[in-house]
Amino acid sequence: RQFWGIDACVSVHYCLALFVLILLTGSMSAQTTQEQGCTASEAVPRQLQPGEVVKGNLQAKETHVFQAPLSPGQYMHVSVNQIGIDVVVKLFDPNRALLIQRDSPNSKYGPEKISTVAQLSGSHYVVVCGAANQPAGAYQLRLDGPRPATAAEDRRVIAEQAYYQAAKLSAQRSRTALESAIEYYKESANIWRELGDPNEEGYALSNLG
Repeated sequence: RQFWGIDACVSVHYCLALFVLILLTGSMSAQTTQEQGCTASEAVPRQLQPGEVVKGNLQAKETHVFQAPLSPGQYMHVSVNQIGIDVVVKLFDPNRALLIQRDSPNSKYGPEKISTVAQLSGSHYVVVCGAANQPAGAYQLRLDGPRPATAAEDRRVIAEQAYYQAAKLSAQRSRTALESAIEYYKESANIWRELGDPNEEGYALSNLG
């Protein structure tokens, strides 16, 4: 089955980027299945304090839920360092609407980072979920904020959102969606370069081939 011809590509690099995204969507679909397999937590969300560091142990499909109150315009950054288990980190607003989720290509070790500048007043919820088919592991969650956002932190939120939108579009596997995903990955990479974060820039660029 032919999806589209070579003449549809603007450049060799552009074609390669589309091809890489097609290959990646298979693993992204698997990740989505893992996320859906997470067990819903019935525990009361743990209240996070400004600057708090939380250490926890996690099983496959297990979820831990945390909350932090934010006022409109306040910035919050959460870093979850993975120690032997791959986790997905999600952030929800007071209405339980998903703002962003992150599952970086760093497997079982290293940080998953999410940020937001609140639009609504009230508790925002951080969900840490162990991926399916994973051995038990540990994590360390660190909360930065809440506090007023700086210009650089506003840009960080935009970069994270661009990466998140790109990942969602890539999973759709249509030509139009993949083309849009490329632009979002480029936007994310450019902002990370501007902010001097080569690690995050590398994650975005790795999706472009």
